[in-house]
Amino acid sequence: MGGPCFVERKTEEGKVELDVGPDCTDNFQIVCPPFEFDGECWDSVEQCYQAMRFEKGSARRVLIHDTKPDWSHPLVQRARPKEQAKVVSANHGFECWGLSKGASEMQGYRTDFNDVKEGVMLRVNCAKYASSNALQQELLATAGMTLIGASTTGDWKKWNLMIQLFIRQKLLRGQDLEEILAMSDTEALRMLKDFASQQD
Repeated sequence: MGGPCFVERKTEEGKVELDVGPDCTDNFQIVCPPFEFDGECWDSVEQCYQAMRFEKGSARRVLIHDTKPDWSHPLVQRARPKEQAKVVSANHGFECWGLSKGASEMQGYRTDFNDVKEGVMLRVNCAKYASSNALQQELLATAGMTLIGASTTGDWKKWNLMIQLFIRQKLLRGQDLEEILAMSDTEALRMLKDFASQQD
């Protein structure tokens, strides 16, 4: 469920092209230092989101939480220096995603999760952005630009985009992201769906 958004760009000939958007719009992005959510620290949105599928204290949630980015992986070592962080982020994100495959059959799975998953993703993203002014500024730098969601599984192309647009609007208005973090997953989902309905 990772992958950065794209940004529309007009060429000198007037054609519309897509550029890869900022890293902050990528759920797989490794955040340094880690951000806090639900009383624990997380290396990426993807890691946190996948762990939230499970009850706090469950073995699978602990396993995902304890899965750390591997900077010594051969793929990382072979990558160009400027690309190493992206390779680490991708490897770590897919590893965390893989650890939650078949989650509904695992012990400790949250039975309400599928009903509120977009609200969970919104709150986790808010926690990431709230932890870093630099990440907020990176997203704000896209103000006035058209963002396009990256292709991914299920309806996440839409919801990942809506989440970035929602948070960007909040930041542009100077609103505190802590307000969203204080909400339940259900309340956050309701607010996100209301926002999405206004974007159509």
